Amino acid sequence: MPAVSDSGAGRLLRLEGFAYRHESVRSPRPFSRLEKLLAAGQLATRIDDAFYRERRAPGRSGIYVNYAPPVTARRRQASGHLALATDPTRADIGVCAPDDDLHALLVDELEVKLGLPADRRSLRVLRVPAP
Repeated sequence: MPAVSDSGAGRLLRLEGFAYRHESVRSPRPFSRLEKLLAAGQLATRIDDAFYRERRAPGRSGIYVNYAPPVTARRRQASGHLALATDPTRADIGVCAPDDDLHALLVDELEVKLGLPADRRSLRVLRVPAP
């Protein structure tokens, strides 16, 4: 195998008989509202609410992340929160918000845009009472 030189992987691939051709790994479509929320809305701490207490237990494996709802034209200040909770058997989203806007946004993204069935057993969108 030829040594790696300062001219990079492209030269090494040519020496190996492969032609390097760069291809973009991300499609040019913009992030959806759900993708924006997951990419930038996470909170630094967990919120101790009914959803958290039901989903997390000592020794139970899984992931639990809280998110702040996006600021919209109708709602200039974020109110409420949501959580993504996963364990080996399921993944669900808990929504704790004073109105149904956030719940409706998530249902629209998952069922209308992604085409997930409304009666799914995992990745349900559940309303959570305020703490």
